[in-house]
Amino acid sequence: MDTNQPLDLGYEEGLHLSADAMENLRITAGWAQFLAILGFIGIGFLILAGIVVGITFSFSSELGGIYPFPPALLSLFYIVIGVLYLFPILYLYRFATQMKTAVQQKAQDSLNRALANLKAHYKFIGILAIVMIGLYFIALIGVMTMGASMF
Repeated sequence: MDTNQPLDLGYEEGLHLSADAMENLRITAGWAQFLAILGFIGIGFLILAGIVVGITFSFSSELGGIYPFPPALLSLFYIVIGVLYLFPILYLYRFATQMKTAVQQKAQDSLNRALANLKAHYKFIGILAIVMIGLYFIALIGVMTMGASMF
């Protein structure tokens, strides 16, 4: 008796997508591409705003404007946020384009790459959400500490 069969024997036959599932994936890919393009436009505006704010504040500070922080810091903040959001938007765009290819050509490798990009998108957004919650918590503790020290 030969028991040396691969463990994944029959794995490829385990999942089949119906026509409804394929149509839903096609529509989802279209909306994902739309949102990714809006995201790219938003990132462009963020970076442009960072440059404009930096230039505007630097001229106004020469005219006697007093700010509690350096104007370049605000400009850098906008640019960093724009670059940070580039990655999840890029993953979303890649998901959309590869999912469209997978549905049109019924290509398993494109489907696998599309889903890997969707996973990377959600993983990045999830980690970013955890980091932001942590920063909010630290800021809350800082504000409470400063408030308590005033009394």
